[in-house]
Amino acid sequence: MAIKLIALDLDGTLLDPEKKISAPVAAALKYAAGRGVHIVPVTGRPFRGIPGELMELGCVEYAISSNGASAWRGDRKIISHPVPARLCLELLEKLRGLYIMEELFMDGAGYVSPESYKKAEQLHAGTPFWEYYKKSRRVDEKLEQRLREREGLEELALRSEGREAGDAVAELLRAYPQLKAARPTPFYTEIVSVQAGKGRTLEELGALLGLGLEEIMALGDSDNDREMLLKAALPVAMGNAGEELKKLARYVTADNEHDGVAQAIYRFIP
Repeated sequence: MAIKLIALDLDGTLLDPEKKISAPVAAALKYAAGRGVHIVPVTGRPFRGIPGELMELGCVEYAISSNGASAWRGDRKIISHPVPARLCLELLEKLRGLYIMEELFMDGAGYVSPESYKKAEQLHAGTPFWEYYKKSRRVDEKLEQRLREREGLEELALRSEGREAGDAVAELLRAYPQLKAARPTPFYTEIVSVQAGKGRTLEELGALLGLGLEEIMALGDSDNDREMLLKAALPVAMGNAGEELKKLARYVTADNEHDGVAQAIYRFIP
């Protein structure tokens, strides 16, 4: 069956190492959209962190953000799988000492404490990631108070000092079956509702559009893309993906430094 929807991870997949969309990839996206294919970014970023240059191409109507916690049509949320705010407060208390930065994704944006913002600047200033971070994060001096005033949020993300602390976070999360976690790096943990996930929300969005999984191609490079690749009938791993993810793929394309997304699109979209 013909592909009608292309689900695209952003970092390490659609975006090059400079966090940009190359001209060949932009042209390929427009080519696919011109053939009636939905182009859907599916990212761990908050909605406001999706690059403006992607939205300005004129071929993106739908997006999935915060590792599947939310799906959007334009700037309107159409699917939501929140984490209860009380649960996040409990986790922040139990995990304190195991993380050096916390991020709360709410209403399509990322909220951070002043301390977390300064730590992020120390770690990433002068890098493409820092430019993205500055645009997509909002500093809030009263994060925990904000949580107490809410019923839920999209995602809780924690940055640990190193692998051992990240492993300890993962171990403690085993006691919370109502949550699921992804680790795109050994020291960064993204926590969402067990009802969320890139794959599950992609399937739900497809159903809203009248599409089955057999009409979906998904491209990714990291652990938090695994579920999405398992769901899609045509899973594509980037050349820069880990070996385990490549084993799940029907096709391994070039890496994100060499326009792998464009290569896959022209291979499978006639």
